Amino acid sequence: MTKQQTRQTPADRATVLGLRLLNAASALPVMSDPKVRKRVEKFLYNGTRNGLRAETAARRTFKKVSGGGTPARAKTTKPKQVFDLTPTDDQQMIQEAARELAATVLRPAAQDADAARVVPDAVKEQAAELGLTLLGVPDALGGIAEERSAVTGVLVTEALAHGDVGLAAALLAPAAVATAIANYGDADQQATYLPAFTEDEVAPHAAIAIQEPQPLFDALAPKTTGTISGDKLTLNGTK
Repeated sequence: MTKQQTRQTPADRATVLGLRLLNAASALPVMSDPKVRKRVEKFLYNGTRNGLRAETAARRTFKKVSGGGTPARAKTTKPKQVFDLTPTDDQQMIQEAARELAATVLRPAAQDADAARVVPDAVKEQAAELGLTLLGVPDALGGIAEERSAVTGVLVTEALAHGDVGLAAALLAPAAVATAIANYGDADQQATYLPAFTEDEVAPHAAIAIQEPQPLFDALAPKTTGTISGDKLTLNGTK
């Protein structure tokens, strides 16, 4: 008899990673809290079909949707009486998941990614399983954020950067866009754009462009402008 070998698909690898992360997280005491466990499971298992949808994400277009009123926002972080950088239970869980991804996916892929100057599809597909774009989006909009917290973003960025800082920056770029829409977008913008970042699909290619070529630029008064004419947007300037 000959031994039959089957090729593991990106979706299979992403599912295996999700199971490994949940198994590792389940050993932590905080997972006994049903509320924490629910958010962690959503974080780890969001988009289990992502591995087959990368091409769709690259070609995605947006149809304007009415948000129907006041935009949803995550609650502001409550100030602490004593300066304390100890992660919350939720932050600890997310940080551990990011560390696992950095060690098992980003670090092994870093050298080839650097040489090719591209984020490998397998890395994007497996990273999508973590639901990075959900971190700054409130639950009412399909995310997992209970409150605005720069600390959560810092912890995840630091953990991923331990695998490779370049890959970490690329993977977190769409998450920054989703967070900006959640924090500053109106109800129509949230309804139109956020589902692409929070539903069971690979997040669209997106990044926030703030930096301009001149020194001492004012981020609140950019020289690069956009003009809407009908259904087209004309950009003037350099980012």
